[in-house]
Amino acid sequence: MSDNCPNSMVSISREHIIQCLMEKAKNEISGTKRGLDQGYQDTEIFVYTFIAFEAFTCLRYNLSSPGQRNKAFCNGFKDVYIRDFNTLPDECKDAILELSRHSIPDMSPGGRSRPKTIHNLRDLTQVIDSIYRVRCNLFHGGKDINEIGDIALISAAGKALYY
Repeated sequence: MSDNCPNSMVSISREHIIQCLMEKAKNEISGTKRGLDQGYQDTEIFVYTFIAFEAFTCLRYNLSSPGQRNKAFCNGFKDVYIRDFNTLPDECKDAILELSRHSIPDMSPGGRSRPKTIHNLRDLTQVIDSIYRVRCNLFHGGKDINEIGDIALISAAGKALYY
């Protein structure tokens, strides 16, 4: 176990962080723009949403690594995701479909992991693994918020996770 998610005071703070970040992402998605270029705006949406996701998984699962928490999240929500897939907003399904069109390589320094792909849109593990790979490439690898292909992946990952 880890002290990454230790006590109720931290839990209250994490809940507030989740609410604030999701509100920021909502404002960005809804078109509240501050004169930012598309790549920067899509990156902000993705970062806000992913940090909220990380805070949620940390709050819900007292596990030490993001990979373990992502796996626990997928195991916990896969049945709901499959059951409710057809009722997801079109923006979410479109974003997942866009992610599925790409084989997402490991762009981290010295990265040797196999590319992440979504073969089944209803497979929550494939979706979350692909979104997490976009996150790792953005933070540690070579994703560029000014490259059209990278913007498309960052945008799709942010929208899929948001909805």
